[in-house]
Amino acid sequence: MLALSLYSFLPAWGQQTPDDCIAPSTAPYQISLITCAPGQEIYQLEGHSGLRIQGEDVDVVANWGLFDFDSPGFVYRFTKGETDYCVGVAPTPAFLYPYKREGRKVVEQVLNLTPEQAIKVVKLVERNLEPANRVYRYNYVKDNCATRPWLLVQKALAPDTIVVIRYPEVTDSGRELTFRNVMRHYHAHYPWYQFGIDLALGSGIDYPLAPDEIAFAPVALEQMAANAIVASQGEMKYPLVKESIVLVEGSDKEIVLPPTPFIFTPLAVSILVLLIVAGVTYRDVKRIQSSRWLDCVLFSVYGLAGCVIAFLVFISVHEAASPNLLLLWLNPFCLIVTVTVWLKKARNFLLCYHFANFAALLAFAILWMLSEQSGNWAFLPLVLADATRSMSYIYIYRCQRKRDVTSKYPITEP
Repeated sequence: MLALSLYSFLPAWGQQTPDDCIAPSTAPYQISLITCAPGQEIYQLEGHSGLRIQGEDVDVVANWGLFDFDSPGFVYRFTKGETDYCVGVAPTPAFLYPYKREGRKVVEQVLNLTPEQAIKVVKLVERNLEPANRVYRYNYVKDNCATRPWLLVQKALAPDTIVVIRYPEVTDSGRELTFRNVMRHYHAHYPWYQFGIDLALGSGIDYPLAPDEIAFAPVALEQMAANAIVASQGEMKYPLVKESIVLVEGSDKEIVLPPTPFIFTPLAVSILVLLIVAGVTYRDVKRIQSSRWLDCVLFSVYGLAGCVIAFLVFISVHEAASPNLLLLWLNPFCLIVTVTVWLKKARNFLLCYHFANFAALLAFAILWMLSEQSGNWAFLPLVLADATRSMSYIYIYRCQRKRDVTSKYPITEP
């Protein structure tokens, strides 16, 4: 009955051949955690997780990472944080096929469960597969394809408790484990992607992680499960993972893209922007005239980035997007410069803006040192470029006013 109910949620898959079948265990069901190695696509950088259920008449993988990219408004809802994912099951060979094709390693960790606990897992999966439960609101770090099966296994073990022996080594030695630092480890070869995350997500991903929270990254969950023990009420302790099996051979090094050359990283580009701004500003100060084209381009980019951050903070439902100190630097008000810089009558107003902008940048620098929010090194040159343009405008404005007063009321020799 359990096998039939699982397959009832599948499309018409072909029958498995004898070579694809795995001999049933002595227990009614064998439950395994499946971990797929990272791939090249952005959504594959932390890998993927699933639960394998094996029995005499069933061999499927439950997968909580299904979504419909073609659904109406998917991109907008994803940006807003209203992305709906769902759970489904597929025969194990069908699940493994794309990973074999891509050469991505797949590891099976057979869980050390009693027959009763294994049946409880199957019942929990069936409950997840019910039409009313199979769709869930996806959260990148709190509720995803890895946290769902991990929570399900914990429920099946209750009232026993899983004890994590140690954190997996997913960050540099001595670095505090936060969501952002774990992401940086897996995104090391994708600096622009991490740059975008550091812009979009605020201090909500910078607190020290509890043991279970690191399970948001499937590859980290694999290491976490391998180093976990179960302590029963009778004080008996045993490993959570009974056996590890490589289902698909592969190498992470062959799949993940090579490191991005430094000259193409966000830090290199931001340093180049600062050098251009510094060179143009030096010329502006020498001739006492602001380069309006530079301010228009620079503050347009800052303003558009500020619009995205403001949307994430005030409109989206992403927990990790707010609070975000970057709004003191990147905000929609930056777009004021793109218009007023071309209007002679707006010079006084623009002066007030640059005073306020410079004050906001000082506040940003002070609060940043006191806040737990972690930044990206590429931010520093861009913030300095912003401050440089505001300071130069204030200086040039005062010089121009002084020159205008002198020309109107020339000082004559006695």
